[in-house]
Amino acid sequence: MDKFEYITYHDAIYQVLSLEDYLKVYAKSIHDSYRKTKNNNKDLIKINAIKELLKMEGNLN
Repeated sequence: MDKFEYITYHDAIYQVLSLEDYLKVYAKSIHDSYRKTKNNNKDLIKINAIKELLKMEGNLN
């Protein structure tokens, strides 16, 4: 059985990321010098928000 969730929008199929997946993506993105320069720490704000949501769900210590 497939554990991933998918949505269809205008005949395109997209895989939905979990909060854990988003945390991994943003944790990697903060090491990118371009994103550090142009993003004004938005990735760090997103990481903190995701961690808070995961704590509320009981999925993060």
